[in-house]
Amino acid sequence: MAIAEEDARPAAERLKQLVLEQHRYTCEQYLQESKVHEMVIKAMDEQWPVIDAHIERLRGCYERVLQSGVERGEFAAEAVTAFRHCVFNAVIPFAHPQVVAERYANDQGAQANAMADFLIHAIRAA
Repeated sequence: MAIAEEDARPAAERLKQLVLEQHRYTCEQYLQESKVHEMVIKAMDEQWPVIDAHIERLRGCYERVLQSGVERGEFAAEAVTAFRHCVFNAVIPFAHPQVVAERYANDQGAQANAMADFLIHAIRAA
Protein backbone atom coordinates (compact mmCIF):
# COMPACT_ATOMS: atom_id res chain seq x y z
CA MET A 1 0.00 0.00 0.00
CA ALA A 2 1.20 3.47 -0.87
CA ILE A 3 0.32 4.71 2.61
CA ALA A 4 3.22 2.75 4.09
CA GLU A 5 5.70 4.32 1.66
CA GLU A 6 4.73 7.94 2.28
CA ASP A 7 7.20 9.96 4.23
CA ALA A 8 5.73 13.45 4.33
CA ARG A 9 3.08 12.77 6.98
CA PRO A 10 3.60 11.60 10.56
CA ALA A 11 3.73 7.84 11.07
CA ALA A 12 0.84 7.96 13.56
CA GLU A 13 -1.38 9.54 10.92
CA ARG A 14 -0.31 6.95 8.35
CA LEU A 15 -0.89 4.08 10.80
CA LYS A 16 -4.42 5.28 11.44
CA GLN A 17 -5.07 5.74 7.72
CA LEU A 18 -3.69 2.26 7.00
CA VAL A 19 -6.10 0.68 9.49
CA LEU A 20 -9.08 2.68 8.22
CA GLU A 21 -8.27 2.22 4.55
CA GLN A 22 -7.79 -1.51 4.96
CA HIS A 23 -11.16 -1.73 6.72
CA ARG A 24 -12.87 0.44 4.08
CA TYR A 25 -11.39 -1.65 1.29
CA THR A 26 -12.54 -4.87 2.95
CA CYS A 27 -16.07 -3.52 3.28
CA GLU A 28 -16.12 -2.25 -0.28
CA GLN A 29 -14.46 -5.12 -2.12
CA TYR A 30 -15.30 -8.18 -0.12
CA LEU A 31 -18.75 -7.37 1.17
CA GLN A 32 -20.38 -5.27 -1.52
CA GLU A 33 -19.05 -7.42 -4.35
CA SER A 34 -20.51 -10.89 -3.76
CA LYS A 35 -18.34 -12.55 -6.43
CA VAL A 36 -15.16 -11.17 -4.85
CA HIS A 37 -16.37 -12.31 -1.43
CA GLU A 38 -17.00 -15.81 -2.79
CA MET A 39 -13.51 -15.91 -4.35
CA VAL A 40 -11.91 -14.86 -1.06
CA ILE A 41 -13.80 -17.55 0.86
CA LYS A 42 -12.74 -20.14 -1.69
CA ALA A 43 -9.12 -18.99 -1.53
CA MET A 44 -9.20 -19.17 2.25
CA ASP A 45 -10.45 -22.74 2.00
CA GLU A 46 -8.26 -23.96 -0.85
CA GLN A 47 -5.34 -21.61 -1.50
CA TRP A 48 -3.89 -20.72 1.87
CA PRO A 49 -0.42 -19.86 0.44
CA VAL A 50 -2.07 -17.02 -1.54
CA ILE A 51 -3.73 -15.71 1.61
CA ASP A 52 -0.51 -16.12 3.57
CA ALA A 53 1.41 -14.07 0.98
CA HIS A 54 -1.24 -11.35 1.18
CA ILE A 55 -0.97 -11.29 4.98
CA GLU A 56 2.82 -10.97 4.77
CA ARG A 57 2.50 -8.00 2.37
CA LEU A 58 0.13 -6.30 4.78
CA ARG A 59 2.38 -7.10 7.75
CA GLY A 60 5.25 -5.48 5.84
CA CYS A 61 3.21 -2.30 5.36
CA TYR A 62 2.57 -2.05 9.08
CA GLU A 63 6.22 -2.78 9.87
CA ARG A 64 7.37 0.07 7.57
CA VAL A 65 5.02 2.56 9.20
CA LEU A 66 6.04 1.47 12.70
CA GLN A 67 9.74 1.67 11.86
CA SER A 68 9.23 5.11 10.36
CA GLY A 69 7.54 6.19 13.57
CA VAL A 70 10.48 4.96 15.63
CA GLU A 71 12.97 6.74 13.36
CA ARG A 72 11.01 9.99 13.65
CA GLY A 73 10.71 9.68 17.42
CA GLU A 74 6.91 9.34 17.29
CA PHE A 75 6.79 5.78 18.57
CA ALA A 76 8.75 4.28 21.45
CA ALA A 77 11.32 1.89 20.02
CA GLU A 78 10.91 -0.57 22.89
CA ALA A 79 7.12 -0.59 22.48
CA VAL A 80 7.33 -1.21 18.75
CA THR A 81 9.89 -3.98 19.22
CA ALA A 82 7.82 -5.64 21.92
CA PHE A 83 4.40 -5.16 20.36
CA ARG A 84 4.85 -4.99 16.59
CA HIS A 85 3.09 -8.32 16.11
CA CYS A 86 0.33 -7.21 18.47
CA VAL A 87 -0.31 -4.13 16.34
CA PHE A 88 -0.90 -6.25 13.25
CA ASN A 89 -2.92 -8.86 15.14
CA ALA A 90 -5.13 -6.13 16.60
CA VAL A 91 -6.16 -4.88 13.17
CA ILE A 92 -6.84 -8.26 11.57
CA PRO A 93 -10.52 -8.29 12.62
CA PHE A 94 -11.06 -5.09 10.62
CA ALA A 95 -9.59 -6.58 7.45
CA HIS A 96 -10.76 -10.20 7.61
CA PRO A 97 -13.77 -10.50 5.27
CA GLN A 98 -15.73 -12.94 7.43
CA VAL A 99 -15.15 -11.07 10.69
CA VAL A 100 -16.00 -7.74 9.07
CA ALA A 101 -19.18 -9.20 7.59
CA GLU A 102 -20.29 -10.59 10.95
CA ARG A 103 -19.27 -7.73 13.27
CA TYR A 104 -18.10 -4.50 11.67
CA ALA A 105 -19.71 -4.06 8.27
CA ASN A 106 -22.30 -1.55 9.46
CA ASP A 107 -20.40 0.57 11.98
CA GLN A 108 -18.91 2.97 9.39
CA GLY A 109 -15.40 2.20 10.65
CA ALA A 110 -16.06 3.29 14.24
CA GLN A 111 -14.36 0.28 15.85
CA ALA A 112 -11.45 0.35 13.36
CA ASN A 113 -10.98 4.04 14.19
CA ALA A 114 -11.03 3.33 17.93
CA MET A 115 -8.50 0.51 17.53
CA ALA A 116 -6.17 2.75 15.51
CA ASP A 117 -6.34 5.43 18.21
CA PHE A 118 -5.70 2.84 20.92
CA LEU A 119 -2.67 1.39 19.10
CA ILE A 120 -1.15 4.81 18.48
CA HIS A 121 -1.60 5.70 22.14
CA ALA A 122 -0.03 2.40 23.21
CA ILE A 123 3.15 2.80 21.17
CA ARG A 124 3.59 6.58 21.21
CA ALA A 125 6.94 7.81 22.49
CA ALA A 126 6.84 9.50 25.89
